[in-house]
Amino acid sequence: MSTIESVVGHAEAWVQEELGSQKRLLALLAEQERAVTGNDTAALLETTAGIEREIDGRAHRNRRLAKLIDAFGAHWGIAPAALTLGSICERLGERGARLARLRAQLVDAMRTVSETGRRMVALARLHQGVLADLVRTLAGAPVDALRGAETDADDDTGGRLLLMEA
Repeated sequence: MSTIESVVGHAEAWVQEELGSQKRLLALLAEQERAVTGNDTAALLETTAGIEREIDGRAHRNRRLAKLIDAFGAHWGIAPAALTLGSICERLGERGARLARLRAQLVDAMRTVSETGRRMVALARLHQGVLADLVRTLAGAPVDALRGAETDADDDTGGRLLLMEA
């Protein structure tokens, strides 16, 4: 097996690992969403810890990817900074067909994780707003009492309890 074929094989393995990580993140985010909407604090803490563990593993995979890109750069005599996974697939041509398919799956998975993460942020903000409305309505306390000194103009509008009821 030539050196470049070995590097391609390692790159394919890296993409598969990263794809697995993205799928695990997506499952954890779905579980986290269920925990938030179901008001399950224990499950929320557990899924948050799982997400943190998954993110922590990314550093090792990123170092491996950097070494792979260095190897591709050395093979082609170009600066590693000029390479992306997509450009590597293009340069490999037919030899990189499997890598290109895996990369496309990874891009889709990362897009889905990103969209799910944004939805979770919106859900968390909505829940924070509902809590702020409850504090204002029931205790007459200002929102600042709930969040400390932080203020956000969007959170001072109220009305989230009506939205939740609808």
